[in-house]
Amino acid sequence: MNAVEVFARCRRADEDIETIRADIARYREIATNVTPKMDTIGGGHGGGAKDRMAGYAVEIARLEEQLEQRMREREAEAVACTRLIGMLPPTVRSVMHRYYVR
Repeated sequence: MNAVEVFARCRRADEDIETIRADIARYREIATNVTPKMDTIGGGHGGGAKDRMAGYAVEIARLEEQLEQRMREREAEAVACTRLIGMLPPTVRSVMHRYYVR
């Protein structure tokens, strides 16, 4: 990965993290709204709600893992950007740091 790609990924990291967090929140909201439907033939509850809940739980777990991974990547990218920025003239460093690393 070259310096431009590192800077671009670091700049985009916060947006990626917020997108994943929003996806997790959406799946959690959906999961809380799942209600078992009555089985019209047997009068009991259908198993479909449990299957959907399990699916949502798996998706939430996957997204949480993805979030943790992206946060680790963001940290590594910030370190790489800081090192690259350190090679620049002092007058440019603070602007570059604020723009890419924050």
